[in-house]
Amino acid sequence: MRMSVCSGVLRALLCLLFAAGLLTGCAGKSAPTRFYLLSADDVLPAAVPQETRVVLWLEKVEIPPYLDRPNIVVRGDAGRIYLAEFDYWAEPLRDSISRMLARKLAGDTNRAVVTESYAAGEDRVKIVILRLDASTDGDVTMEAMWRLDSGADTGEWHYFVNRLSAQQNNYSGYVQAHSRLLALLAEDIARNVPAI
Repeated sequence: MRMSVCSGVLRALLCLLFAAGLLTGCAGKSAPTRFYLLSADDVLPAAVPQETRVVLWLEKVEIPPYLDRPNIVVRGDAGRIYLAEFDYWAEPLRDSISRMLARKLAGDTNRAVVTESYAAGEDRVKIVILRLDASTDGDVTMEAMWRLDSGADTGEWHYFVNRLSAQQNNYSGYVQAHSRLLALLAEDIARNVPAI
């Protein structure tokens, strides 16, 4: 008798768990995950010809740890940050920033910009991103420091800060504004690169 009561309770629990699992699956779908890349299409001039020999070396771009994650970051009030739940960078943000800046600098300076293998005597750019994020009101802010070293001479640090309003107050708009701000940073650097 005792065994049949236990098996009856066990059977009822299993049925309840099975029903709960079915209800959870039918409760609805989660929002789709979206992935973003920085877009260079609307900010880049023509590519540098292959025969260009003068090189500008772009050192590995530094970003703060709070940005070094797959989630898009939005800044809230009182220093609070929010990580997007369904909106992610499609690749590490540092890599995307470096590639976009290299292409933009190549077009703006008419130099071949490389991110690998530095050779002594080449001009090189060091970039430190201090802040690059959207706020809940739709503004996107970038703060960065950069330095241009020519040959053996170490240059002075320059400070860059700019804020743009996203054309759309959503993640797509934020990413477009990120791209435009990086293009403005590249233009600021290019104005200081010696002419060839």
